[in-house]
Amino acid sequence: MTMRIWHQSAAPFGAMGAYQDALMKHVNAIVSPGTAVTFHGLDPALYAGRPPAEVLKYAYARHVILGQIIENCRQAEREGYDAVAIAAYNDPFVREARSVVDIPVVSMAECSMLVACSTAKRFALVTLTPENVWRLREIVERHGLEKRVSGIYAIEPRTTERELSLGFANPQPVIDVFSPAVERAAAAGAELVIASEGVLNEVLYAHSFNRVGATPVLDCVGATFLYAELMVKLRRATGLTVGRAWDHAKPDGAMLADLTRALGRKE
Repeated sequence: MTMRIWHQSAAPFGAMGAYQDALMKHVNAIVSPGTAVTFHGLDPALYAGRPPAEVLKYAYARHVILGQIIENCRQAEREGYDAVAIAAYNDPFVREARSVVDIPVVSMAECSMLVACSTAKRFALVTLTPENVWRLREIVERHGLEKRVSGIYAIEPRTTERELSLGFANPQPVIDVFSPAVERAAAAGAELVIASEGVLNEVLYAHSFNRVGATPVLDCVGATFLYAELMVKLRRATGLTVGRAWDHAKPDGAMLADLTRALGRKE
């Protein structure tokens, strides 16, 4: 049976070079036969030439820019997609998106951590910067997984996404800064590590780097899209839907229409 998944990046997708190519190859290789993934990014004008990581560290900027993802999820549902995969580790507006659409909406942070719970009692996240460590701690708390996450580590020295992208041609410098962070995590009790950043994950996957010593490295991109397929199959086979009583209560049709008109958008 066919399936359509809307991929949603938090960055402009048309100008991401080697990362974009690697991501598309990776996703198309890992999903099931019959699953079609369409890739989407956000308007590059919103970033005004600045790196997304520099912009999205500000709460107001995240609100203005990433809020588009909610409307994109509505568009995906209108266009007949079976699920949306939010492929961004900052977990943007997942609750809000789930509250207005009936198709499954999955996020990279939640999917990879839930899969990690099935393979390790305690696991760690490895990211790029100390600022990311702070934001990831908030995401872990939001999902109630503090007791399962043994630690969150930034690679050293500080490394930018642009520097990471050079790893598609030569992965060794990336491996050399990533591996010590995994070793620190393992020494503190982690049985598994998640590379909690898209470019980092794709460099490692592209070079089949999935373990440091005895510690597995979870592919957060692969986990996200396979999880999206699982949620679609559960919906089709069992009728499973998001709970509407409290956190994901959905406005009725008239209210949604009023809000849409107030924002100057079309249904």
